Amino acid sequence: MIAPEKLKPLLLHEERVVREFILRYFKDSFNRDPDLMPYVLECCNRYPGMGEVRHMLTNADKFTRTEATLNEIFNRLPESEPRLRFAYEHLLVYSPPSLLNRDVLRKRLAMLSSESQAMVEKRLELQTIPTLQLWEDLLDFCHVNDEAYWNEFDSSHGEFLVLELAGRPDVPHAEMLRRLKALAPDEDYGYDAVYLNMLAGELRMPQGIPVWTDHIRRDADLLNETASDALIKTGADTAARAIGEAFPNEEWNFKLWGSSVLRNIKSPLCEEYLLTLLPQETDEMIATALASGLCRQLSVRGIEPVREKIRRGYDRQMLSLEEELYAACRILGVDLPELEQWRGEIEKEQLRLDQINLEDGLFQWMPEEEAFLDSSNSIAAIQPRSVVKIGRNDPCPCGSGKKYKKCCLNR
Repeated sequence: MIAPEKLKPLLLHEERVVREFILRYFKDSFNRDPDLMPYVLECCNRYPGMGEVRHMLTNADKFTRTEATLNEIFNRLPESEPRLRFAYEHLLVYSPPSLLNRDVLRKRLAMLSSESQAMVEKRLELQTIPTLQLWEDLLDFCHVNDEAYWNEFDSSHGEFLVLELAGRPDVPHAEMLRRLKALAPDEDYGYDAVYLNMLAGELRMPQGIPVWTDHIRRDADLLNETASDALIKTGADTAARAIGEAFPNEEWNFKLWGSSVLRNIKSPLCEEYLLTLLPQETDEMIATALASGLCRQLSVRGIEPVREKIRRGYDRQMLSLEEELYAACRILGVDLPELEQWRGEIEKEQLRLDQINLEDGLFQWMPEEEAFLDSSNSIAAIQPRSVVKIGRNDPCPCGSGKKYKKCCLNR
């Protein structure tokens, strides 16, 4: 394994496959290092292709921002192509309101689209509300929307409430855990469980580990995702141990989400579990996820088991192990006979997907981009566009070259 501090400069690596691997490495482990965003912005300068820049910005939305990085983002707004402007504004809207409220930045909010300005003002207003009222507002928000599908209500408002509460020293930790523990195994869950998982995860509460370990056993995507993310955010060996020890005797759903935890908590203990579990696993999709985990852990000992998995076959609909192992070997300085062949195949596939995106009208418009553009006539008038319905197996419209289901579908 390599210390994350040594990996940050690789966001500027000459090979795109390595840059994107490192981006996922930091994104999926919820790393809070403030140096990451400056590297992302510099990467956008050095490698200005539309597809890669959109992909970098879209996947950097959880990286820590500072006053300096926010000023740099504001500086880029006037000259940005509409889709890049959307990505930059998204970064600004989801930045800490305590930063946006500083005089030097507040004066620049007028540069945003009307929709983005409204969202920032909403976040600034939340800062003025007492913690207990925010807590009640979150619970009420969940209750009111419990009968709606996730895309039928303003889910971002719930996220803003969570982010604001996460910064409060008097958030009711005990009541939050009580509510999460009260969810019976055979009971339908409400949005309160989803948003409270988000909140407890933002707080990185180790007391939540047993609860989240139980949540990933259920066949419930939103609950699984928020519980898995919360376990990863703790970064704790306690979380890794809870997953690793239970893994061999668990059902498929636990293994799928548990493999994500072992992949993204960067620790020697996770590496050990992955090395042990991969040879034992008989389900192709789970074995593929475990092999990916060894690549993401940058495990030298994992190279041969992953090579063997590639030789014997794996779930190619899930991801490309050749691409992951290639990037890991380049970072680790390990040479394999297959690397040059894989490099050619990776570059050829990337060119093919880029060409598909160009033929589709540069890049397809994602639904949230469409809503953003419709809110600003001046931006929308810059160029006409058509909305394309994106299938799960279609190339992701962000231009990454990945399938939509493997990239921005669940962002």
